[in-house]
Amino acid sequence: MSDRGVERIAAGELDVAVIASWALPPEPPPHLTVHTLLRDPMVIVLPDDHPLVTGSPDGTPLRLEQLRDESWVTILAGHAAREQLDRAAIGAGFTPRIRFQTASYDLAQALVGTGYGVALVSRLALTRVPGTTHRPLADPPLHRDLHAVTRSDTALTPLADVFRTLLLDVATDLRGIWSSQG
Repeated sequence: MSDRGVERIAAGELDVAVIASWALPPEPPPHLTVHTLLRDPMVIVLPDDHPLVTGSPDGTPLRLEQLRDESWVTILAGHAAREQLDRAAIGAGFTPRIRFQTASYDLAQALVGTGYGVALVSRLALTRVPGTTHRPLADPPLHRDLHAVTRSDTALTPLADVFRTLLLDVATDLRGIWSSQG
């Protein structure tokens, strides 16, 4: 995924780009088409010995306000994912105490596994690092949307069209799996 996906498609450097949005849907130039793939829920990753984990059954949703006193491992300031967390935390009545910032959900989860803090991660990016578990976020429910971007003023190459179709198929499969898991 690239923060520059739209501009690279517009410049003709790529045929298909997968991008994410955390608030508003992307607004590409008129000669590009956005194909929405999937709504990817954000989940809270916690150390597996955290009191909110040991004191409740697996899968118990958490409210963001329950995490007001935690140290956070977050995505870098200025990124849309971080802005989403900051807005939601303010709405829940607190400002997150940031202990570490990273551009990587993988690193964030690794740090959570050491007990360094808690993190907000997309469900699709979960790596199930030893020493961690995750909980759905009940209030407020947060998500990112995944999209495939293509040019609309030229035909896709056969391979790019197959790739776009595969992305749509995988997204459909994931939605089915996630809805059956609750």
